[in-house]
Amino acid sequence: MKEIRSKLRIGGKLITGFGPIYNSPWGDHNRLKHIFPWSHVTKEKELIRKLNTKHNKNINTIHDLGLNGYSLKKYIEIFNNTEGLSVTDFRTNVSDKLSMKLFDLFTYIPFLKEYFTYNIYCILERKY
Repeated sequence: MKEIRSKLRIGGKLITGFGPIYNSPWGDHNRLKHIFPWSHVTKEKELIRKLNTKHNKNINTIHDLGLNGYSLKKYIEIFNNTEGLSVTDFRTNVSDKLSMKLFDLFTYIPFLKEYFTYNIYCILERKY
């Protein structure tokens, strides 16, 4: 985030959108080859072991697969605590699909929000 901040002029904005977030049903981007939604979160070590065995790989963590494992909470923390940047807009579960809009219903239950938030769209502005 410091690198992004350094590329923006004062008043400049970063408009970003990304997903799926790691704790969502598809957060591993199918890199762990799991069958059931969220199983990459609950059975990460087992899935890595199977992937290593089946494909003769040497993967130790999800980071070896190019995944950061960041949660919604972690992204919010990063965005809110980067010096010189402020969040001017923050949205989650942005989609026109009805099936995805249903996910939003579960985000109103605090302990499920982390697992039913699948994308983030936000605007960050450089203040100084």
